[in-house]
Order: sequence, then structure tokens, then C-alpha cells
Amino acid sequence: MAAAVLVDNLRFASAPAPEQHVVANFESADAPLLYSAELRPNGMYYDYSRSDAGEERVTPGLTDQFVHTAVHDGGPEGALLRLEGAYEIDDGIREYLDKGNIFYITLHLTTLGSWEGGNELTLLIRSSNFDHATIIYDDRENERSYYTHGVGVSDLWTRIRLPFDQFDHDGATLGAPWTATPALRFKFEATPQDIEAAIADGVFAFEVELDSLLIQ
Repeated sequence: MAAAVLVDNLRFASAPAPEQHVVANFESADAPLLYSAELRPNGMYYDYSRSDAGEERVTPGLTDQFVHTAVHDGGPEGALLRLEGAYEIDDGIREYLDKGNIFYITLHLTTLGSWEGGNELTLLIRSSNFDHATIIYDDRENERSYYTHGVGVSDLWTRIRLPFDQFDHDGATLGAPWTATPALRFKFEATPQDIEAAIADGVFAFEVELDSLLIQ
């Protein structure tokens, strides 16, 4: 039996990359982002141990706190957004914790344009203090918030991928109607072990960095 194989013009070619839409560009001065941070506890809190209405009280054991959010050079794909701060606490904070309260930091970020036509959110994230983040999509125009089960975080840059079907609002996944001004919340909660160590040290310092938020 005779056989022949002819090959011509053999070359390597890359598959076309999926279309991407930048939703957080820390490089552009033409499209400034709105971002802010929220700390809990802060100087005051509501104590619901005595009544359903709650009583505003000074947070015990919290002697000082600060938070700073800014864009910096040196990210893996350009500029990055860094959230950093610290709580100064003493043993008196146990009164706050014993009432079921927690320590958490929330980063609020308004993204660029509608997510319509996309399938997933991808982003780069790292933190030297937190090992978990809950990511929430806020549609203020249609009064809806979509929650995820959260993602793992480490002190190394990690690319996170969140398909839209992992965002949940009362059993519905992320979809139409779309808002032109979506916002994200990144919620980072300190573990009991973190707080115990902080009580012993007198301070709980934290840092979170984000880069390259894309819809594709």
C-alpha cells in the first residue's frame, strides 16, 4: 500500500483573545474612578443587646484607626489601587466582640460602563492580611445587589474569575436590565485569630491591592 502526506505553510497562530471591557482603569486620568473605604467598627456602633431599636455607643477598646485608598505605580499590569490602614485596640474591644459584632473593611468602587454583553468578571487581587473576600455587585439604578460566595485571597497576586452566574440576587443571576453605573463592594472580614493577635499586639494593620478589572 502506498501513502503520501503533503504539508505546506505550517505555522503557529494564537487563538483570538476574547473581547475585553475594562471596568476599572487605574491608568486613565480621562476616566477617573470613584472609590472609598468603610471600616467596622468605627468610633461609634449600635448596641442591640438591650432593645431592637439599638443604642448608639462609643466602641470600647478602639483607641485609634485610619484608612487610606490611593492609586500607585507598580502593579502587575500597570497602576494598582491600594487600600491600607490599621486599628489600634486594647482588651476592651472584647465587649464589642462579645455582642456578636465583627471587624470588616469594605472597599467601594464605581466601575466604568455597563457590563452588558459580558460573561465574567476577572481581576487581580492580593492582600497581606486577609484570606477571603466577598464581592458584591450593586445596581443602584434598579435597586438590586448581587452577592457572591467569595474568593480566596493571598499575599501573592492572583487572577480571580467570576462568571456572572455566580452573582446572586434572590435566586436570580446577574443579567438584564443593565445599569450604566454599576458598582462593586469588596468586603474583607478579620478572623477571630486575627483579632486575638491584634489585641496582644495592640494593632491590626491591613493592606489590599487590586489591578486589572475586566469584563469578558
